Amino acid sequence: MDKPVGEIRKLESLNRIVLPSEVRNIKNLKPLEYAEIYVKENKDIVIEKYNPEKSKSAGLVRRLDALGRIVIPKPTVKELDLKEGDLIQFVSGENGEIILRKYYQTCVFCGGKKELYKFSDKLICEDCLRELMKLVVNK
Repeated sequence: MDKPVGEIRKLESLNRIVLPSEVRNIKNLKPLEYAEIYVKENKDIVIEKYNPEKSKSAGLVRRLDALGRIVIPKPTVKELDLKEGDLIQFVSGENGEIILRKYYQTCVFCGGKKELYKFSDKLICEDCLRELMKLVVNK
């Protein structure tokens, strides 16, 4: 089962994202090395250290810059409807792969993603807020 590695970063301008050092260490990726990026059927973005002998036929090769950033290919950005400032969650896959997923902020109670309100650094959807208000009013 995939598990979050505790990192969420914003997609920068020019479709760049910083790969945190702990995430790069999963695949022993160093700045200025090449990585291969491909999208799985479930829309996960996978980043692996580039190996020409084991290259994925659908993958695109990109070089990490000196700061450990990598550019997400434009077709991938378009396909997944990513925009500058979107939050990206880093996940460690079953095979130790680096997976990037668009991170959606969700309601603390139900996991809903629509009509969110912030309260004490937590997000609550409109439906759960109504239910909470009923509890308070009926007390």
